[in-house]
Amino acid sequence: MSASRVPDSMRELWSTASAATKGPVIASGAIVSADGHDVVAHDPVTGAQLWSYARRNRDLCGAIGFIDDAVAVYRDARGCVVAPLNPNSQPRVDCTLKSGAVGASVLAVLETCPQDPTLRLTLQKPTPKDNDKPEELYSAVLPGVERGSAAKVLAVADTRSAVYLPGTRNELVVFDDRGTRVGATVLPGEIAQTNAAAQAGDVITWWTGNQVLVLSASDLSYRFVLPTTKRPLGPGTNMAGELVVPVEGGIDVFNMTTGEFRKSIAVQRDPADEKSPVISAVVGNTVVEQRGSRIFALG
Repeated sequence: MSASRVPDSMRELWSTASAATKGPVIASGAIVSADGHDVVAHDPVTGAQLWSYARRNRDLCGAIGFIDDAVAVYRDARGCVVAPLNPNSQPRVDCTLKSGAVGASVLAVLETCPQDPTLRLTLQKPTPKDNDKPEELYSAVLPGVERGSAAKVLAVADTRSAVYLPGTRNELVVFDDRGTRVGATVLPGEIAQTNAAAQAGDVITWWTGNQVLVLSASDLSYRFVLPTTKRPLGPGTNMAGELVVPVEGGIDVFNMTTGEFRKSIAVQRDPADEKSPVISAVVGNTVVEQRGSRIFALG
C-alpha cells in the first residue's frame, strides 16, 4: 500500500549490510539486500526475512530491482566481465561500456572504443528483431568529450536521452533517437564523479553533488533546481506524490510539480554516511536509504 502522506518525523527501523547494491532494491513490496553470497528479502517495517537465496561457492557481483523481481549476478571464473556473445554480429568489438540507460524505445550507451579518439554515443533499439544483432539508430563519437571524462547517460524517456557532457561547456544535453541535439542546459559549478539520477513520479531528479536538478520525465526538459535547506546527499524519490530528498541531517520535502519547499524531517545518520551519496526509495510508509555498503529503513 502506498503512503497517504509524508510524515513529520522519522526514525531508524532497521538496517543491514548490502555491499552488492548501489541503491535500494525493491521487489514485490519487499526490501532486498545483497551481501557476500546472500540475497535476502526483508519486511519493510520490521526487517524480518521473507525469503533468501545464496550460492555458497560464489560471491555476488551486484543486484538490481527489475519490475517486481530482484536480479542478482554472481562472480565466476572470469570474474564479473561478461564473455563476448556473438562478436561477429557486433558493429564494433572491444568497446567498454561507460554508462547507459534504457527506455521503451531507445537504449542509450556511452562507450570507449579502441579506434575512437573520444567517447562514443550509441542509440539502438532495446528490443531488436534478432536478439543476437543490435539494431543501431545512431552511433558517433562526441567531439571534445575525452575518453576518461565524467560524461554519463542520465536517463531515457521515449525516444530521447539525457546525457551529461563535461568540458568547456559543461552541459546537460538531450538527444533524440537520431542523435540530434534537441535541448541543452549549461550547468553551473562542478559535477561530482558520484552524481546520480533517479525517476520520481513524473519527474527525474539529478543529484550533481551540490544541488538537485529536476527534469520532466516525459521529454527530459530542464524544469528547476530544488531549494534544499542543506547540502543534498542524493537524488529524490516519490512519497505520497511529493519529492523527498536526503540532505545533511535529514530529508527535505518538495512539491512535485513546482519544486516548492514543504518541510524538513530530521534524520540521525552517522556523519561518515553523509560523506558519500545517499540513494533512497520508498515502499509503503517506509523510506529506504542506501548509505555506503548498508541499507537503512526509516519510518
